Amino acid sequence: MGATTTKTSPTSSPIKLTISSFSTSPTISEQSPPYTSSKLSGNEYHKLSNLALDNLTEYLEGIIEEVDVERLEQLAKESNQVAKRGGPASEWDCEYSSGVLNLRLGSHGTYVINKQPPNQQIWLSSPKSGPKRFDYDREHKVWFSNKEGEVVSLKELLDSELSVAFDSPVDVPLSGEEC
Repeated sequence: MGATTTKTSPTSSPIKLTISSFSTSPTISEQSPPYTSSKLSGNEYHKLSNLALDNLTEYLEGIIEEVDVERLEQLAKESNQVAKRGGPASEWDCEYSSGVLNLRLGSHGTYVINKQPPNQQIWLSSPKSGPKRFDYDREHKVWFSNKEGEVVSLKELLDSELSVAFDSPVDVPLSGEEC
């Protein structure tokens, strides 16, 4: 289980630090807003999830076209960031079809991000942090996961993990217009 510590300084608001030994997800963060799962109509869910996955696909395709894959593969090997499972090291691509986004990052592994209309969720299978299910919070306009008390947004998780894989800051565009 994780330990929680709250620290303050004269010039800042309290920061909640959560230290966990069982997850590779981001473990130190400012106190998260109280996300709540919003009840969406079928049309709202499809508009929001399609917008998120379409924006993500376009962004990732652009990054993959610009990166030096050979350099990233070498860096991954040197820093022992090679995924235990995944496709060949030379396979770097992004494909989106029928609500399923496959992001293949060579030796970093394969991410699968897909819509789950019956649950109104977006599911993520990450080679780094494992499976997670994300609900939508209409008030904060964010897809979030609350698994075993660990709250993380889809954006936070992808920004963190993909920044390591691409060896540069990643800022995925997931938020969209209100339906």
